[in-house]
Amino acid sequence: DASGGLASPSPTYSLSAQGNSARLGQPIPVVYGRHVIYPDFAAMPFAEYGGNEQYVYQLFCLGQGEFDIEAIRIEDTDISSFDEITYEVVPPGAPVTLFPTRVITSVEVSGQEALTGTALGPFTANTAGTAANALAIDIVMPRGLYYATDTGGTSSVSISWKVEARAVDDSGSPAGSWFVLGTETYTAATTTPQRLSYRYAVTEARYEVRLTRLDTKQTDSRYGHELVWAGLRSYLPGAQTYGAVTVVAMRFRATNNLSQQASRKVNMIVTRRLRTWHPVSGWSAGTTATRNPAWAIADICRADYGAGLPDNRIDLAGLYALAQEWDSRGDTFNGIFDRQSTIMESTTQVSRAGRGLPFMQGGILQVV
Repeated sequence: DASGGLASPSPTYSLSAQGNSARLGQPIPVVYGRHVIYPDFAAMPFAEYGGNEQYVYQLFCLGQGEFDIEAIRIEDTDISSFDEITYEVVPPGAPVTLFPTRVITSVEVSGQEALTGTALGPFTANTAGTAANALAIDIVMPRGLYYATDTGGTSSVSISWKVEARAVDDSGSPAGSWFVLGTETYTAATTTPQRLSYRYAVTEARYEVRLTRLDTKQTDSRYGHELVWAGLRSYLPGAQTYGAVTVVAMRFRATNNLSQQASRKVNMIVTRRLRTWHPVSGWSAGTTATRNPAWAIADICRADYGAGLPDNRIDLAGLYALAQEWDSRGDTFNGIFDRQSTIMESTTQVSRAGRGLPFMQGGILQVV
């Protein structure tokens, strides 16, 4: 795409440390040939708790079109070595089914302790212009929940709290009355930190949320009785599809086998799948994994993220002849376009892999 905006530095062709990141407002990468990629986030990661385990959810965008995925790795280790990771590969146009992807995590809730009778918040759950149909909170008891007995054991104690929500408009002003999402009580006799997530269905709207501790905090040193509000999330309705791109959804369970840093080192060995052309049968019905420069050039010319040219503006017979020659010589193009460029710049880079040069003659793009 040669239109508007300043080009940003390429995360692919850089000496900086590789890793997954969100490149907001930047072009979706176009991969050709075979490549090792550290895919961008298609949505911001989020975390929740279940069974006192933390789960992290990440959605990656491989790029435009379809791919053969040869390997999925965490840094240099194949994903099969991590039993705590579940994933699904989602082709263009298909929905993500592994987990909700339209999730907003509030940055305002970040570990505030709830004290008796004093409400925490309210904190806004979702951004202006969005409507959530579910709200979730994370609760942490950092020292566990217990009373230390005279005999050296622990006995059960309880903590109770109330979660309330209120609809607000895009300016943050109240648009409704407070209502109770849930009144919860948790009882345990353990010195192990307890981590819990609660999700509540709501009518679609923008919300703010507050939390109030209902019981009296025991301050004696024999008690583990702290209550911390660790997170607030909103879940937005809508189709979980991402257009003509391939995405990979991953669910990580935090263990000593998987570090936080490693979870941002997801990389894949992929080969782009493209349609090919034949003088007799025309365009192939489906796509095939290819590294031939000719079909990368054809895709740049025809795709809506490229020139969008009709077939009569491309010398397809010439590209077919070059494809046979490049296959016989073993010439390949393996590269990624992740910055804005012109069509001639892009096709020139690809053509050079086969010692070719593109040019326009009579409104038709040709390569010699």
